[in-house]
Amino acid sequence: MADMIIKYTLSVEGDNFYPSKIAGIDYLNLVKESSFDPTDKKFLNRDDCYNYGDLTLSNKRTFAISDEAMDYQEDFVIFLEKNFSFFISKGAENFTLYLDIFYCGHQCNYYLLTESLMSRISSLNIRISYPISVYKYTIKNMKKFTREIELNPTM
Repeated sequence: MADMIIKYTLSVEGDNFYPSKIAGIDYLNLVKESSFDPTDKKFLNRDDCYNYGDLTLSNKRTFAISDEAMDYQEDFVIFLEKNFSFFISKGAENFTLYLDIFYCGHQCNYYLLTESLMSRISSLNIRISYPISVYKYTIKNMKKFTREIELNPTM
């Protein structure tokens, strides 16, 4: 059983960022989870628009067990290194790398990113936020979650 399971999600946003107009991007090991343009309506029956564009990406493997974290994290860094300038040229202004941690035990210790990965992101001169959510699971639930991930690696 894993003592920790992680999930990263990358959000790219901007007031003049139109994800629907982006073509030919290589998502590498990431997949598009959702997107909307500034002029898209929030609700079908109202005129409220988002007023900003958003592209949300996750890893092909939605979750990673703590032992696999390095490769999983690096997928996001490689993607940013390859596409950061392109997104800026298309109106992106804000980048957010969300981290969800699921664990069982008394204490949760985890590196947001390794020193080398953090250094690589810093070298891009990128404005990026790193919100973290931590969820404590029972041992029984953690065993079940771990089994599901091992049985379905694309989960």
